[in-house]
Amino acid sequence: MIGQLASWGGSIALRIPAAYASELGARAGQSVNLTVDNGALVVRILLEQKKYRLEDLLAGITDDNKHAEVDFGPLYGKELISDEYSEHPPQSGAHY
Repeated sequence: MIGQLASWGGSIALRIPAAYASELGARAGQSVNLTVDNGALVVRILLEQKKYRLEDLLAGITDDNKHAEVDFGPLYGKELISDEYSEHPPQSGAHY
């Protein structure tokens, strides 16, 4: 299919035929990634990143879908947080 470029402000626009847009699942206002590969313009539709809120995720935890504690073996290094740490956390700017 032959298309046509048009001026759009200081840029050049390419109109995507409805059949191609439908096949790609593209819609007006959607973001795309543009690259040039061996002289060909490649347009890839960017998948939308769903935004999650911690409150919503936590609300989805139930007794039925909560997993048991996992044992990863013995502790190494400074992974263990002692009760002393919990009662007296380091001050701002402390380095370990």
